[in-house]
Amino acid sequence: ISLGGSGGGIAIFGEGRIEMDGGYVVNNTADTAGGGIAVHDSSSMYLTGGNIKNNQAHMGGGISLNAAKAFNPNSTKEEERYGIYLNGGNVLENIATPDISRGSVAYGGGICISAQSTAKINNGLIKDNIVSTDGTTASGYAVNQEGGGVAVCEGSEVTFAGGTIEGNQ
Repeated sequence: ISLGGSGGGIAIFGEGRIEMDGGYVVNNTADTAGGGIAVHDSSSMYLTGGNIKNNQAHMGGGISLNAAKAFNPNSTKEEERYGIYLNGGNVLENIATPDISRGSVAYGGGICISAQSTAKINNGLIKDNIVSTDGTTASGYAVNQEGGGVAVCEGSEVTFAGGTIEGNQ
């Protein structure tokens, strides 16, 4: 479990940048966001390959973007103009689960894009991710659950130009 609450496998903060074109981020858990990878606070990610699989958090079981911004918004390289640019890779079998102590939120089994983050999904596979409540309620109210594959919220912008999103719950 990530002690800082975000980024069970990898945490990128404070204008950091990660490029992933292979490898595995698997079987990680974060206390709050980004079970596999957390891209927060003006950081960015370029994903062209690899597998982000079987991770768990309350927001973004696989990947969480929170205020993820363009590495270089005026760049001629498209991948530098977004907080996350997915041009390949697999986001598979991740899970977002509610947290009763924090208001019972479960967003984005595969990817949660929030806090005015920018994203482009150009290629890749987002498959078999789950937002789960397991019948959980908080103070008699049903748990908020959104976006088995991808959840977009809080003024974020996403361009979907390709790839596959399938089999998510």
